Amino acid sequence: MCCKNGTTQSFKAVQREYDCLRQIKISKSATSIPARTLFGLVVDDDGVILGILEELITNEGRLSDLWAKQIRKAIALLHEIDVVWGNGSDDCFLVDFGGSYTDGWVHRTLMETRSGDDQAVEKIAKFLDDGVRH
Repeated sequence: MCCKNGTTQSFKAVQREYDCLRQIKISKSATSIPARTLFGLVVDDDGVILGILEELITNEGRLSDLWAKQIRKAIALLHEIDVVWGNGSDDCFLVDFGGSYTDGWVHRTLMETRSGDDQAVEKIAKFLDDGVRH
């Protein structure tokens, strides 16, 4: 387990993390989304919230390998429900569904297709492996 305390400086960030993790936890997709598990709030004897208690994620192996695996899994899950990512690049992992394409990451003829998603995922995996944009 991991406790993140909500100091005056970090309160907004910890609150946002709590809100996001709580929303994930109560969603139907909770077991499919690769995010920390929220266990609850940490409070003092007077009931004042001190922070949040969440899953501790340890680093086993190279993070880049783990990230590439998670990206591949997420894209595969999207494809299973007929959703195309559509704009894969190194700066919009799964948050940008605006469509189009990013030059150098997806060939224009493959934009907004499963093949384009696959091309982006492979380029991102290579980028995570060697740090060079291909």
